[in-house]
Amino acid sequence: MIREAGDLLRRHWIMSVLVLTGVGLRILVWVAYKPALMFFGDSFAYIVAAQRFQPPTDRPFGYPFFLRVISSVGGMGTVTMVQHLLGIAMAIALYVVLMRRGVRRWLGALVCTPLLLDAYLLQIEHEILSETLFAALILGAVLVAMRQPLTARWALLAGGLLAAASITRTVALPIAVAFIGYLLARRVGWRVVTALVVAIAAPVLSYMTWFASYYGNFATSNGSGQFLYGRVAVFADCAKVQLTDPERQLCDNAAPSVRPNANFYVWSADSPLRATGLSPQLTDQLAASFAKKIILAQPVTYATYAARDVAHYFAPGRFTTSVDSPLGAWLFPTTFADPVASSSVAHNDLQGDPVRPRIAQQPASLLRAYQDIAYTQGPLLLLAFVVGLASGWLVRGTRRWDGPFAAVTGLLVLAVPSLTVMFDSR
Repeated sequence: MIREAGDLLRRHWIMSVLVLTGVGLRILVWVAYKPALMFFGDSFAYIVAAQRFQPPTDRPFGYPFFLRVISSVGGMGTVTMVQHLLGIAMAIALYVVLMRRGVRRWLGALVCTPLLLDAYLLQIEHEILSETLFAALILGAVLVAMRQPLTARWALLAGGLLAAASITRTVALPIAVAFIGYLLARRVGWRVVTALVVAIAAPVLSYMTWFASYYGNFATSNGSGQFLYGRVAVFADCAKVQLTDPERQLCDNAAPSVRPNANFYVWSADSPLRATGLSPQLTDQLAASFAKKIILAQPVTYATYAARDVAHYFAPGRFTTSVDSPLGAWLFPTTFADPVASSSVAHNDLQGDPVRPRIAQQPASLLRAYQDIAYTQGPLLLLAFVVGLASGWLVRGTRRWDGPFAAVTGLLVLAVPSLTVMFDSR
């Protein structure tokens, strides 16, 4: 067995070196920041939801459930360890699938390199945030759906993973359309397509029923309208649309060039949303009604803002504009009072009890310096997307739809947030 393992490592030595390097970097992160990194109010909201075993109003319960399960065996350090392991596991799973497809070893290793070495992924894996779990669920669903042959049982698994992703981040719900379209294009048969749809719908509808038992609204959250309001508030021209008196309260008469970004309109205490005096559910409904009217009145402006945000993901370098979410949230902090970081080291555990936070200065400084150079450039993402689409014309037979499916799914992960709120490097 040892000899077989050694032969395996030698045959795949490039990937082995990358995996070991990725593991080493994650150990460095784990040593640098204890017990974990916390982002603004999101991390705290997830922890509170996990403690109460109750769905939050503005985000699904999938990640709090994940925290709840881990809290039965460990603390925040265990959460970050599991998330770092998920990062490694995603790269290995992708590499295994590529090898089974006959991809050259060096090329397969190159494809997996961003998952293993991207400094921003290392940082977000150490955050008490849902992104790593969501990415693992989406990638798992994609890889399972591309199996040959795809039986109804495997379709149930793919659908279940996608449903779990949808209950973790609602951005996965529109992606279900790509999965269904992909299976129809492959002509896998009605039983397989039905299995996928049922596996997606049953958990999501069950969750929506549970959510309704708390808030009276059959939905996955009460925040979608507010997020969409943030998307349009940065450019909305209320003179171009007929609004009700309550909707008119949501207007900002300042010139779009001087307006704050969408986060202000969604979260700030000074946002017009906070002046409505309505319940969270009614506020969300009012925000949704306002946003839809603005989109119908200014469809070109809306499409321009969304397209610009999608294009931003493919731009070289790391930068933000006045209407983007700030980049500082995703930088490794070097001190507890880092002026550009929006993340901090946790001062409490998953149960809310105080813990002693720690930043190991030397590894933290090394990671911050590493982050300046080791990240996935936007043009590389664009190249991957184009190659994925092009493979549909280059590959023949039953595999021809796999590349376009993966490419479109990846694009949707970026496009849906751009359509519904704003550009965010996370």
